[in-house]
Amino acid sequence: MTERSGSITPEYVTLDLKILAWNIHGLSDKLGYPDFRSKLTSYDILFLSETWLYEDSDEKMFKIKGYVHENFARFKTQKNNQKSSGGIILYFRDALKKHVSVVKRVCDHFLVIKITDNPTTQFVIFAYIPPYDTPFKCVHCDNNFYEILYDLYIMFSNLGSVKICGDLNT
Repeated sequence: MTERSGSITPEYVTLDLKILAWNIHGLSDKLGYPDFRSKLTSYDILFLSETWLYEDSDEKMFKIKGYVHENFARFKTQKNNQKSSGGIILYFRDALKKHVSVVKRVCDHFLVIKITDNPTTQFVIFAYIPPYDTPFKCVHCDNNFYEILYDLYIMFSNLGSVKICGDLNT
């Protein structure tokens, strides 16, 4: 709140954000290319799916200067699985730390962020729904992807505006 001429008025922050959702099909080998990094850094918030990163992947492999990141590696379903697959990584500009937060993750397929833009609250649901004929079966959500997406939409639409993005493989 700021004081102006004896009255108190709220300080409003208006965010005009560029958001990218991209099935990246492997992240670590692409970050070495300046054109690729330049493309990513032209956005404020990035949701990248199919990163193929492990939970314990070296942060230096996927760090982007000026961005906060959260790596959501695929939950391991097979003990002897040597190849990483799936995974979501969220990036957002450092300047948005006060405005962006992760509020929910559902299995390997859904990530919900909250964007506080006074006086409004927005939610972005990022969804990665595997192709219908994939051999991968999610043990956490029993492949009820569209039901879960609908439930998330209903849950968060009661709290603010909702946008859905991602790779829905429809």
